[in-house]
Amino acid sequence: MGRAFRLARAGAAALLATTALACTYAPRIDEPLVFGDTFSDNNFNSFSGANGGAVSVDTSVKRTGSASLRIAVPSTGYAGGALVATSPRDLSGYNALTFWARADYPTASFAALGLGNDNTGNSKYPVQLSNVPVGADWQKFIVPMPLPAKMSFESGLMFFSAVSATGAGYNIWIDDAQYELLDASVLGAAVPHFQTGALMHNTGDPPFSINTGSDPNTQASYDLITFPITVAGTTNDVTVSVTPAYLTFQSSNPDVVEVDASGFATAVGGGFDPAGNPLDLGTATISASLGAVMSHDTLTINVKVEQPPNVAAPTPDTAVHPASRVISLYNSGGTYPDRSGTLWRTFGPSEVTETDYTVPGTTHIVKQYGMLNYVGVDFTAIANTTQMMTHVHVDVWTPNGTVFGVKFGKAGSASTECELDYNGSTIKQNKWVSLDASLACLKSVDPDGTISELVWVDILPNNAAEHGTFFIDNVYFWK
Repeated sequence: MGRAFRLARAGAAALLATTALACTYAPRIDEPLVFGDTFSDNNFNSFSGANGGAVSVDTSVKRTGSASLRIAVPSTGYAGGALVATSPRDLSGYNALTFWARADYPTASFAALGLGNDNTGNSKYPVQLSNVPVGADWQKFIVPMPLPAKMSFESGLMFFSAVSATGAGYNIWIDDAQYELLDASVLGAAVPHFQTGALMHNTGDPPFSINTGSDPNTQASYDLITFPITVAGTTNDVTVSVTPAYLTFQSSNPDVVEVDASGFATAVGGGFDPAGNPLDLGTATISASLGAVMSHDTLTINVKVEQPPNVAAPTPDTAVHPASRVISLYNSGGTYPDRSGTLWRTFGPSEVTETDYTVPGTTHIVKQYGMLNYVGVDFTAIANTTQMMTHVHVDVWTPNGTVFGVKFGKAGSASTECELDYNGSTIKQNKWVSLDASLACLKSVDPDGTISELVWVDILPNNAAEHGTFFIDNVYFWK
């Protein structure tokens, strides 16, 4: 979503400037006026990081009446904020925010403008237009309201931000800002949009967004709604960004995919056949509506049921690797004594999970990693005992992964690490695979051969994280 929406959310903790001119009357709860010649029972709150003195009432430039709202866009930084009602208003009887604006610079524009943002960080129904040019002559702007009924108790009357793209400061003036009920000949019917296409997910994956996009600064999801707007006989489609709270999402098969009110889906299973037997692979179609208006977009989600280990990992062969020649970090069967002090998740992306998993029908508890990208395993306490070892062994089970890497070396020292990667010719799904990684490559980067860290890696050849699920057992060094 555009910059102002990001900045508005970021500004929840700090309102840098507040300008208010007292209103001479008590407005109705459905008062439409936002700014005429002065603020109409509302305050201006600057966004966090914005130029706090950039907005003022200007009596020298106006479209009607005696004054306008002047936005002084700085040559560096930005100007922006929200006009917030002193008491929530019922705006459900209108369908658009309208205002007039002009500027004194050829490339002047709003980076973002809209309604429904009260600069608290908790706005539920913001609506935003992005990258809107402002000309030298007074021009009327229209910000459509996707579902007016959602605006029955709203304090965020209007928000905007502007930044100089050339390094030159300039001014934008706003006048006659108000809510209106526009005729259908001017503001046409809304057309909602959200993500389309097909996705593949596995049971056990964390909830995932099915919305159109996400804000990289806040991770907030958003969707798009298009309105045909007719001015002076010319119709143009205007697209606004909205939060998923405006849409109602539905899954064609909740036994396969559940979707919540925020547009986040969870892969729950493969569904059932006509006899009621569970399936390993299922499909659900996600649809959305804006009130009674269905989106033309649909999203297909295929779900594969993860098959966790149903048998224990192979028992280490003490005839091949006697305990006297082994340093074990973990083996669920107790074949070797495990050294204490191993930390099984010391670093890695936040989405990576690490839990214990008990193999059904056994007492074997193995390590389970979900959404794997990479994750560190630290055993600094016993690092000095690994120098004479020649291999590291690990048993791996994955229901959905196709690659797996083992990196080893000194903790916190990338220059003294080696990595061995295994692809689909070695990594097989739904079975235990035994890996014995040679430590020989370590001698070329770290002659003393000290190992205090392992890293499990699930990165594809194109350097993208595979985010597979992996079960780990029998992690030990041998010689």
